[in-house]
Amino acid sequence: MVKNVKIPKNEKVNTFGRSAAIEKNASDKVNKYTLEKLSSLYPGYTISTCNDSIKQKLGVDKILSNGEKSVYIEEKIRYRNYGDILIELIGDNRYYLKRRDALGWSLRDNMTDILVYYYQDTNTGYILSWKKFQRMVFRNLPIWFDYAKKNKNGFALKKTYNDYKGNQWYSLNLAIPLHVFENHYILEGGQIL
Repeated sequence: MVKNVKIPKNEKVNTFGRSAAIEKNASDKVNKYTLEKLSSLYPGYTISTCNDSIKQKLGVDKILSNGEKSVYIEEKIRYRNYGDILIELIGDNRYYLKRRDALGWSLRDNMTDILVYYYQDTNTGYILSWKKFQRMVFRNLPIWFDYAKKNKNGFALKKTYNDYKGNQWYSLNLAIPLHVFENHYILEGGQIL
């Protein structure tokens, strides 16, 4: 179980306010990137921020809509492209699920149709089918986790330390090398956009 932890002095800490500010600053760029990538699949659709707290708790950050149909989008924004995709395995979800050792975003059931994984420093990323992404993760997680425990083939486990109003915790994340991620996503029938 993930408990309130004492964060080591030299560790970088993600604060909710800092993360929210960075995501807000990147929002217009991410919206533009998403619409450019999806315009041929969803002509005439516009993108808006999801303000429904229940949908937000179920993974919906943005809504792509044409007035009649809606497509739900979850966004993951990284400040830098480190040559990997970082997926959360265990997260602190006490605000949503009232527990600290809940499944991370990559393993939870949600309402998401599309995952937008965006690298802010390079204005690049991936537009992915949520179902194909999650199926790929579940299918490969045992071997990827084993590689990460051994720091093998570019895989790694990373703890992210977090702070929100004095409550401190960590999330456990899995770094998947981009070439491995892309190959496995294509094998699931996914198309890299």
